[in-house]
Amino acid sequence: MKMKLPVDPKWILIALSVVVVLVIVYFFWSQSDKQKKVKESNAAIDQANREIDTSKVTVTAEQAEALADKLWNAMLGPGTDYDAIKTAIRTCKSRSDVITVAATYRQKYGDSWFSNGTLWSDLQGDLSTEQAKEINEILEDKNVEFKI
Repeated sequence: MKMKLPVDPKWILIALSVVVVLVIVYFFWSQSDKQKKVKESNAAIDQANREIDTSKVTVTAEQAEALADKLWNAMLGPGTDYDAIKTAIRTCKSRSDVITVAATYRQKYGDSWFSNGTLWSDLQGDLSTEQAKEINEILEDKNVEFKI
């Protein structure tokens, strides 16, 4: 006995094709939006890098790398170690220190599969609104205008 499908198989294939096309379009659209945000963030960071006052940098290259690693590890994987993020940012004594750590972070982790490209965009993805507000207040005390 041959069983008849209630729907013509060609309609099932058409529906699946439409779903696949929509998924592909969404993927490329979301990637382009992500790239736009990363470019904007990179432009702001590049401008800030040009404004680093080397006389006010108190962190060594090794310390900047250690702080970048601490921030990366605080956001890597499920969950976020918010206290580690606050501690790392509070460790920076000046605006130039914050920018140096952010530049080190971008250089070390910006091309990683798990990064949005910059420290700022990674923080935006990991912090709640209230946490971002508190980090912004810490940054403001260091004369960092860039907001998370």
